Amino acid sequence: ATQIVAFQKDAKAAHVKQMHRVFALLGSGNYAGAWQEQLNLEKMMAADHQAYERALYPLYDLSNAMFMACPSRQGVSMQQDPLQAIQLVRNVYVRGVGIEDANKFLGADDIELSIDIIKNMVEKQLIEDVKATHTADAYRELLTVLDNNHPAYKYAAEQVAILEFDESCKTVAGCHAYLRNYPNSPLIEKAKAQLLKLEFTHAKEVNDEKTWNKFISDYQFVSEASTQVGEARKALTHLQETRLCNKATTLAELDDYASSHRRDVANRVFVAYDNLVNLPTHSYRFMSLKLNFNGFVGSVDETITETSGTVTLNRYKFNAQGLLTEAYNGHTRVLTQYTYAYDAKHGYYLVGKKEKGKSYAYKC
Repeated sequence: ATQIVAFQKDAKAAHVKQMHRVFALLGSGNYAGAWQEQLNLEKMMAADHQAYERALYPLYDLSNAMFMACPSRQGVSMQQDPLQAIQLVRNVYVRGVGIEDANKFLGADDIELSIDIIKNMVEKQLIEDVKATHTADAYRELLTVLDNNHPAYKYAAEQVAILEFDESCKTVAGCHAYLRNYPNSPLIEKAKAQLLKLEFTHAKEVNDEKTWNKFISDYQFVSEASTQVGEARKALTHLQETRLCNKATTLAELDDYASSHRRDVANRVFVAYDNLVNLPTHSYRFMSLKLNFNGFVGSVDETITETSGTVTLNRYKFNAQGLLTEAYNGHTRVLTQYTYAYDAKHGYYLVGKKEKGKSYAYKC
């Protein structure tokens, strides 16, 4: 059996000389001629392909890489795959076997190649193919095989970000993911503007206090969102007025609102409140009727016992907002109707008092 020697051991061996012919043509750019010589080499290797591959490593892998990355397919029937080609070349560096001998072989006067030159040629073709394909996935694959300091690395990363923008920034969640994943994207400001637009649209569609409050909290200090924040404040105030400007509103709700919101003279809730606190028929101001209780809701029975023993019963009823709705003095019942009224006060009431020979008792 013919001994299959490594290319470093015998430059005159038939398979080594054939490998030399392949690279001599590749070095001159004659891919079609080189491919024919590669096919002749394959016939020679058919007897024990693995043994020949080991003997010619890494030259055989490097020639295949050049054919896979061939810029023109004319005369080369191997499937073009620059990505696989660059991975073959990178594996040569990773394994670190036979690099010095391979460079010596490739540096022959009639070849004038090196592993670095082959790597650059393959990378160049891969970059051109990726640019022609121009998809985010293609650029992502390119990033996996390029060194971080490669001139095309930054360009590829930017292209991924640009292409991902149209795909990702269709939803609020997509915009947040884009901003998180591509903080250095050239479209970062565009993504922020898109997020603002989507979140403002979402807030208008939902149109509740919680959503508007969150939008205002997120964007109140963003100068580009000043117009939207202004509209959000108006929408929020309208919702609050609608919720609070009705007779079902309780003192507790109004008190919570007054204590947790900044006073705004244009806010109808505060305007109504300011009017209300001076309304003598409201429990907050009911001291004008000399009953001295403040911010009360429900009913109050007033029993007046004179020294002579005469007893008079008065009854006062207040609604959930502390407004007097009914007064009864034992003989006449008076009903009071209101258009609207609001309060933000809780107070106290007396359980009893004595005044000018009369004893007052209250049951609430």
